[in-house]
Amino acid sequence: MKLTRKMVLSRAKASELQGVRKLNCWCGRPGPGGSKLTDISICREMPSLEVVTLSVNSVSSLEPLSRCRQLRELYLRRNRVGSLAELRHLRALPRLRVLWLAQNPCCGPDPTRYRMAVLRALPQLQRLDSQGHQPLGWTDRRPSPRGPTAASAVLTAVTEDELARALMEGEEVTALDVQGVGPGLGAEDDGSAEAREDLSCGEEEARDSWARSHPPPGAAFPPRHRVSRPAAPRAGTMC
Repeated sequence: MKLTRKMVLSRAKASELQGVRKLNCWCGRPGPGGSKLTDISICREMPSLEVVTLSVNSVSSLEPLSRCRQLRELYLRRNRVGSLAELRHLRALPRLRVLWLAQNPCCGPDPTRYRMAVLRALPQLQRLDSQGHQPLGWTDRRPSPRGPTAASAVLTAVTEDELARALMEGEEVTALDVQGVGPGLGAEDDGSAEAREDLSCGEEEARDSWARSHPPPGAAFPPRHRVSRPAAPRAGTMC
């Protein structure tokens, strides 16, 4: 589902996109009765956004948020962000202080490794995700008239020691690292052409590996072995 101009103006109670500062598109009714946003490209037309709530949707690409230079708080839990490489789109947001990215495919099974990687990519963050459980009936869609939203109060604060450790030990997320920062932090298809292209390279390598270990009947060795390879390992090449 695409986020439209009409939806934005209705939810924000605004007359023009350029004046929207807070946008709440939290899907309160997951399942057949609720909406599932996949396309938030209209955010490119909202440079004044400061607080955005997109939790419990199906957003996979963060590129449309890269032009929201005033963004301070971003809530994206339970979406379909498949790769931590998407964080590169948030690096140009100097005011971003609060991020809720939990329960996305990119988080992986190791919470410490994931948290260190995010903080290294976005060292300006002051609060990242929630490491506890919210009270029954609590949601992350209630903005406060002043200061941080109610949601940011329950997110885990980033300590100076934690940030220092992340900058030293956290794994770097680069624009070319579409498959994440290691096992468990990989990407699913995020719908973008770039991700599809890089993923196709990974799939090709997987197919080649399988073919080398399963030669056709009567073949002395797989055809790929007859092709000379450069000295540099394949993993270092760009797809």
